[in-house]
Amino acid sequence: MTSNPAKLYQQAKQCIHESDFEGAEKHYRMLISLLPEVPQPHFELAELLAKMGKNPALVINHYEMFIQLAGDEPDLGNKVAQAKQEIHRLLNPSPLGTNSTSIDKKLSMLIT
Repeated sequence: MTSNPAKLYQQAKQCIHESDFEGAEKHYRMLISLLPEVPQPHFELAELLAKMGKNPALVINHYEMFIQLAGDEPDLGNKVAQAKQEIHRLLNPSPLGTNSTSIDKKLSMLIT
């Protein structure tokens, strides 16, 4: 594996494109170890880990690192808001059955 950050980022993206999520995770982790103060890899790793169904605490940790490192950077404002929203969603999951209840109500209205 290379230690060139640009190549690692490119390889991570290629792994995602090829649905090699484990490989992408390894590349992002290596990238973070080389550039611990850069926020973007934390955000992308958090998204990847969430997609992989990894431990929510790990996902939250990377979103929090992203938010901390992003600071007040105006270019990252939308992603900071998105990270905060995802943290909130992971900490406050919707109760099971919420969606099925509303679907059941709609179906019952159609049937009658």
